[in-house]
Amino acid sequence: MRAGGLAALTSLAVLLVACGGPTSSTNPVAGGASTPLGASGTPSAKAAGASAVPSDGRKSGAPEPAASAAGGYGATSGPQATGTLSSGSGPSPQATTSTQPANAAIVVNTSCRKPASSVGTGVALKGQRPPAFTGTTVDCNSLDFASYTNGKPTLVSFFASWCDPCHKEAADLEAVYEKYHASISFQVVGVETQDESGNASSFYKKAHWSFPAVYDDKEKIEKAWNTSGAITTLPASFWIHPDGTISSIVIGEMSRSQMESEISKL
Repeated sequence: MRAGGLAALTSLAVLLVACGGPTSSTNPVAGGASTPLGASGTPSAKAAGASAVPSDGRKSGAPEPAASAAGGYGATSGPQATGTLSSGSGPSPQATTSTQPANAAIVVNTSCRKPASSVGTGVALKGQRPPAFTGTTVDCNSLDFASYTNGKPTLVSFFASWCDPCHKEAADLEAVYEKYHASISFQVVGVETQDESGNASSFYKKAHWSFPAVYDDKEKIEKAWNTSGAITTLPASFWIHPDGTISSIVIGEMSRSQMESEISKL
């Protein structure tokens, strides 16, 4: 070929390239179909209609699994952890908190039964100051009557676990104590007497008393307070003014209205 003809052909090829000739490439993965190339020279997933698959095997566009507490994938859907463990398909066990009232019921311990440690002087009659005493409570603490009740309206209730009328008035006694203890500092002190072989635990389980009571084994307190001989019948209730003198003595079971009437006199 002459030199002039070769130069003309070269110029034509340059012109075709400059004017945007075909640039498609065959994609062997797509079965030989012509697929536009992406910017990096690899096939465009969108144009090919293929779903991109991340390295963890999830399909693009599928809902992303919730992260687990450890920060990874794979946690199942459901209630989130609340800090408590559960097993099986039932509800998670709930943390329990005490719904017990502020004045908790007495827990009886019969191992500390013994006579009152000391009984003072006095006369347990209306208008008089009864003998003070120090004793062991049915939950094995020590109670000094004089300091515990000083300057406060008080009821001293002599009772026994075998005494049916004592059982009958027990709930009302607790109710008036709870009603007036905070408002007027009303105190109740039980004296469990004539009851060495009784079932104190059974009595308190039913009574649910929250005020203190002392064991009076050998009836040491009863003998000092039984000036009139009235305590031969139980229950026996001694209502005491804040000044320490006895307002009234009631022998036998009392109703709640009677109790509130006596409190009003203190």
